[in-house]
Amino acid sequence: MKSERPFRVRLIHYLFWTLGVLLLFCIEPTYILLKEKWIIESAVRNAKSIQVIHYNPYFHPGEPEMIYDTKELKPQEFDQVSGAFPVCLDIGFPGIETSCLFSPHHRIVMKDKEGHETVIRVCFICDHFAIGDSEGEIFATPFAWRPALRHFFEKEGQPFRPDRYMEDRQQYWKTHPLP
Repeated sequence: MKSERPFRVRLIHYLFWTLGVLLLFCIEPTYILLKEKWIIESAVRNAKSIQVIHYNPYFHPGEPEMIYDTKELKPQEFDQVSGAFPVCLDIGFPGIETSCLFSPHHRIVMKDKEGHETVIRVCFICDHFAIGDSEGEIFATPFAWRPALRHFFEKEGQPFRPDRYMEDRQQYWKTHPLP
């Protein structure tokens, strides 16, 4: 006659390890998401003006970037920015980095009453984002934010257009060969 105790012990061990793995892959990404969401909410709450910009980054350092479209949001539209970054659980793999060169083509610039800027740069090619200056930390865009961000930029008339970016770069390199 078999004892049921070993089965229960195995079941408890299985549940313990499953819970541990879930916590490992959910806690860190969700913590980062909530921290960045708090920064965004704070910037939106204190914003005097918010601009949504669709651009092609510079081709050589020091050269101006190519601006496709800029839209100034009205104060009653500021909450749309918060809606593009919903609160949710996220899943990720700690320590895994992207192999994509972060090349954002969309950004949101929020200025407060003192003139301080909070800049959110979004790359839909590699699904990463950064808050702050060009030297800021780059994060994987949480899965729940991806469709919300695309919808936000499309609604503002600034869709993701990888074909346009490549055409502009090819045209640029034809007229500006490397030295």
